[in-house]
Amino acid sequence: MPGVLAIPKTLNNPLRHAVKTLLLRRTALASLACLAASATAAATLEYRIPLKGIGLSALAPQPSGPAVLSLTAGDVSFADTTVGASATQELTVTNTGGSAAGNVSATLGGSDVGVFSVSSNCPSTLNAGSSCTLTLTFTPGDVGSFSTQLYVAAKGLAAQTRAVSGNGIAPAPVSFAYSGTIETWTVPASGTYTFALRGGSGGGALSYGGAKSAAAELNCTVNLVAGTQLKVLVAGEGGSASLFGGGGGGTFVTLADNTPIAVAGGGGGAGTSWLAPMSSASLTTAGTTFSTWAAGTNGSGGQGGTYRGGGGGGLLSSGTGAGAGTSFVAGGAGGTSGYAGTGVGGFGGGAGGSSGRTIGDGKAGGGGGGYSGGGGGDNSVTHLQSTGGGGGSYCAGAVSGLQLSSVRGNGALAISR
Repeated sequence: MPGVLAIPKTLNNPLRHAVKTLLLRRTALASLACLAASATAAATLEYRIPLKGIGLSALAPQPSGPAVLSLTAGDVSFADTTVGASATQELTVTNTGGSAAGNVSATLGGSDVGVFSVSSNCPSTLNAGSSCTLTLTFTPGDVGSFSTQLYVAAKGLAAQTRAVSGNGIAPAPVSFAYSGTIETWTVPASGTYTFALRGGSGGGALSYGGAKSAAAELNCTVNLVAGTQLKVLVAGEGGSASLFGGGGGGTFVTLADNTPIAVAGGGGGAGTSWLAPMSSASLTTAGTTFSTWAAGTNGSGGQGGTYRGGGGGGLLSSGTGAGAGTSFVAGGAGGTSGYAGTGVGGFGGGAGGSSGRTIGDGKAGGGGGGYSGGGGGDNSVTHLQSTGGGGGSYCAGAVSGLQLSSVRGNGALAISR
């Protein structure tokens, strides 16, 4: 057999025994060496076995019983909120019962429900232990206190009720100053607005004391709808000069189509002989007349002469004569005669003064701008070196505080709720 050493039969028994013994010892040693090697190899082998498991925490007690809805907050009170602005608050709804709550809903009810709203991310079925969020919004449309009720309900459960309240407060007044341009303003919320406006004063004759004539001021209250765009022109005062003053401009507030809301007339420009009360703005819709040149009525411009003071511009039409003022609908520019020693008309339809062609000719103040323009000054025998007339005033709503202003200078406008 391969690997086995045969013992010749010719060997005698003692020798055969010795050889056999030697072979057995070698075989034993080889087996021991093989076992040792196997043991060494086994000791160096690595066996990697993948293990998997799931960690379990201690099981919390599970709720039992019917669904129960709870709200995190009590009654809801909003901080004071400006009219036209919005404020929000969130409430959390939790199902603290042991069963799912079906048909979860949130609704409002009450006399002032229109200024509040509620939205929800709650599912139609709220499982036990689950929560969702309600968002309440308050948007006051007017000044005052408002309240309503919030109802949170689910199928088969009594509604949870919370009182909801808030106060609407007036926004800060919006102010406009003289800018030399017609501006716009958009009504932020429907309601009642008060326009407090003042025209521009008439320019003075600096060589004769420099006194300026008074413009009109008034408060006009009207109802307006949110989104309505208004046009605003704040008057410039009439220019003062050495001999004759320019008429002051009117301050205008109109709708986008030029329908008037409120107008405060400007004062007439000063003449050299005196500054008569009639040179101040008019407290009626018509302008004032202080010479042979008639004032405007019903939104028209005042009259003036070629070498006399120009007529003030009205809402709808411009004045006539030298340096006449431009109407509001045509841009409201103040006029100028270009003669030396005469003041220019104020923005808002004020007319420029005129010194005439020669000494003793012309010499008159310009008419003031307004709803209707003031008449230009004249130097006729009866109105020697006269002042221009003041512009007219107007209010489309309830008027209060209509008077001649003690302020001299450019016009002004403030809008409040």
